[in-house]
Amino acid sequence: MGAAHPLAVTGTAELQMQLDHPSAEIIRSRAAEVFDNTGKAATWLKRSRKIFDGRSPEQIIESGNVDTMREVLKALIAIEFGTFS
Repeated sequence: MGAAHPLAVTGTAELQMQLDHPSAEIIRSRAAEVFDNTGKAATWLKRSRKIFDGRSPEQIIESGNVDTMREVLKALIAIEFGTFS
């Protein structure tokens, strides 16, 4: 999962910009990058997740709530960097 050196793909400044201004496009792009496969990314985005109170990341994207969209990005970044617990 994810690139061996994720900062080489997405720099720290870009990650911060994404967290500051989350969007559907950014989340979907980040998921595809993290899972290195658009099919796996789509599956992850569609499944309900305990960490999102039983909602799927797609439901959160559709809500347009910037704060919860940011939480989806944080989860993807944690998966990418291997810090997800």
